[in-house]
Amino acid sequence: MTLDTLSLPTPNSFQDSFDRQGAYTKTLDGTTRRAINSDKHIWTIGYQSLTTTEFTEIKNLYDLKDTYNFIYEDFGIDTTVHLDIGNRTFVPGNPAYYSSVELVLREA
Repeated sequence: MTLDTLSLPTPNSFQDSFDRQGAYTKTLDGTTRRAINSDKHIWTIGYQSLTTTEFTEIKNLYDLKDTYNFIYEDFGIDTTVHLDIGNRTFVPGNPAYYSSVELVLREA
């Protein structure tokens, strides 16, 4: 799994959801019509013990760009995404690891 040139570590969780782009319209006869323009993927990648170095690499890439090329060969994904980094929580007694970090990749 890569994000641009950065190889991401194996995640603890990986979720694929959709953000439907479109509208519902009620017609004069009372029926509802649906016009869907596209379904955009949202991938949520969860880490339970991401090291400080790994997090810093992701954060540095995040600070540099607006869109990223995301490739996950296991699922046949090769697309452009926007990256959001969720809150992180430290593992008590071990400052070298984060206990929880979520990356949210939204298809551009």
